[in-house]
Amino acid sequence: MVALRQGGIEFPVELSFATWRTRQGSFLTAIIRDISERKKAERQLKYLSFHDPLTGLYNRAYFEEEMNRLKKGRYRSVGLIMADVDGLKLINDTMGHKTGDGLLVVMAGIIKDNCRLGDMVARIGGDEFAVLLPNCEKPLVEAICQRIKETTRQYSQQNPELPLSLSMGFAVRRLEETDIDEIYREADNYMYREKVKNHDVLVKG
Repeated sequence: MVALRQGGIEFPVELSFATWRTRQGSFLTAIIRDISERKKAERQLKYLSFHDPLTGLYNRAYFEEEMNRLKKGRYRSVGLIMADVDGLKLINDTMGHKTGDGLLVVMAGIIKDNCRLGDMVARIGGDEFAVLLPNCEKPLVEAICQRIKETTRQYSQQNPELPLSLSMGFAVRRLEETDIDEIYREADNYMYREKVKNHDVLVKG
């Protein structure tokens, strides 16, 4: 329940009762505790349990929960984008994890900024991101992928000393036509093929 501070500001309280017996009789006492700090800690704990501490995106646990919810048919169709930062291990090994972490934060911002407000963007691995796009058809998913790639290319042009490279794959299906796990496998396989291609280009280059 909530109570009101001076000025009409609401704050959460916990109400309990205690019975006291004296020679004069029994008395019921109400005890009101301000639990604002406890509620704040609970919100922070919940936030941390579903968010990646480095990028602020959703984490793998939340992503998997959302995938399970999609199996119940909340949407008529869904798009899934899988993305992997190329060469992150080499950057971590040669320039340090702080530099690699900085690139992950930049990449997270690029992906999120180019998606729709209702899309769910998550960091699901060390260098891997995923985007769930509810009620989204193939042309729009392709357009979002192209925007992410173009923004990444522009960033790399402006930061030639530490460019970004991203491998991406996607899948789009109507949920009544296929299982959500198949969409994940299709997008992941697509991304892996692009990663192999990007690696071959870098080696030959």
